[in-house]
Amino acid sequence: MTFTMNDRLRFFRFPLTIINIIRKVINTTWLNGLQNEKQDADFYEFKFHGNPWSSRESGNMSSRIMILHILSVFHSHGWSLVTSNDFSRLTEDRNSLIFQLGIRPLATSFFAITRYDLDKLRLICISSDIIQAVKRIFGENNIQREEWLDDGRTCCQLKMYEIFFLFFNL
Repeated sequence: MTFTMNDRLRFFRFPLTIINIIRKVINTTWLNGLQNEKQDADFYEFKFHGNPWSSRESGNMSSRIMILHILSVFHSHGWSLVTSNDFSRLTEDRNSLIFQLGIRPLATSFFAITRYDLDKLRLICISSDIIQAVKRIFGENNIQREEWLDDGRTCCQLKMYEIFFLFFNL
C-alpha cells in the first residue's frame, strides 16, 4: 500500500475482495469521498477528493482515522504489516507499507500517536487506559493542557510545555 501524491492510495497485488472492503472503509471514513478509481496490471488506485496526505489539510485527522480503519481491516483478514519504506524518494510520493498474508490474528485495535505543531501530541482512536499510560510516560507535569478535538471523542490532544520538546525530539 503506497501513499501517492497528496490524494491517492495504491494497493499493489491485493485481491479484489480486499479492495472492495477497503472501498467501503474509505466511503465511510473519508467524508470528502472518492474522485476516481483506477485499476492497473499491478495495482489498484483510489484518488480522493481533497488532499488527505497533506500535513496541514483540515481533514488530516480524518485521513489518519481512515488509515487506522484500513490497517484494522488488513489485520482482521490475516494481512500483517511487515515494514514501511520510502522507495521513490520523490516529493510527490509518500511512504509505502508492506503487508504479508498469514494466519488470521486475534482481535486487536489500532491507534495513532502523532506530533502536531511544535508542542502537541494527538492521540487518535485510542482507549482511555492507553491515554493515561501515555500521560504517565511523558509525565503529567510536562502536559500543559488536555483537550478533545471532536465531539466523537476520537482525538485527544495533549499540549506539552514547549521546553519538553527541546529535550525530547519526537
